[in-house]
Amino acid sequence: MPERPDLEYVVPILARELVGLGVVGAAARKPVVLRCGIEEVRGDITTVCRLSHAVVFGMGAHDLVILPMLAGRFELASAGEKDPADTAARCLLSDRRVLRYRDDVQRGKLWWPVPGA
Repeated sequence: MPERPDLEYVVPILARELVGLGVVGAAARKPVVLRCGIEEVRGDITTVCRLSHAVVFGMGAHDLVILPMLAGRFELASAGEKDPADTAARCLLSDRRVLRYRDDVQRGKLWWPVPGA
């Protein structure tokens, strides 16, 4: 599990950078981390918070939840940059940046409930 101080540090940064932006697309690059299907990922990020050892990206009825475990980390990059090999999932944002979830050991978990589920 990630250490609580790590998440206490990163979640406010993610909130500052992401709240108010829209997710216009997403892809799972390492399907082993995906616990629920990503289908038509679209919506506005209204909140980013820590729930125990998980990071919750509030998007209304279908929140994105990432449990980074020990090796997972987040990265914001420009959309034109090539994804590193350890990119497990990515979300294209409305400001033309990409939020990457990177996990070189693929132990993290990602939940994005499929609409209607």
